[in-house]
Amino acid sequence: MSHYKDSAPTWFAPWLEEEEQAQSLRTWQPLVVPGLLQTAEYAQALLERESGFDREQIETLVAGRLARQKILTRTNPPRYLVVLDEGVLSRPIGGPETMREQLARLVQAAQAPHITIQICPLGASPGLSGGIVIAQAPNGSRHTVYLETAAEPVVTSNPEVVAVVTMKMDAIRAESLPQSASVEFIQQMEETWTSRPS
Repeated sequence: MSHYKDSAPTWFAPWLEEEEQAQSLRTWQPLVVPGLLQTAEYAQALLERESGFDREQIETLVAGRLARQKILTRTNPPRYLVVLDEGVLSRPIGGPETMREQLARLVQAAQAPHITIQICPLGASPGLSGGIVIAQAPNGSRHTVYLETAAEPVVTSNPEVVAVVTMKMDAIRAESLPQSASVEFIQQMEETWTSRPS
């Protein structure tokens, strides 16, 4: 996996190590599908909107994102809990076909016993300030959080920050639909994208 690590930004390298070694990963995403569950087309559409990337760089970044996803299909994968804001399902990234395939990917992922996907209904939420990920190291020896910001994300194992972020994650999840209802909702949204002209 060293190839995609070599192409990753310096600030991202510590997080890649935490993610790869994690026993569990919990994430809240208010805007987009998390990288570990993105399709290639969805990831490309997102990266094309970022400033400063040429075609070759985008292809490298997409390949790196897909390579990271292998942790979810390896032997002894991490437990992966994903909470998405309902708006993620209707935000047009890359057009109707890209969105239909991305939502189908979410439904497929939710069938795995180690992956849970929940939808937080639209409205005021403790998580509207940005996306978060909490990585738990094996045996619970360490928790590390990844906080999205307008500039470089923050990666820290500071116990006080971890505690605050964990409470926020728990509060968001408490407001979310259970997995079965969430999957049904994603399937309904997938159908709405299917009915739209490409």
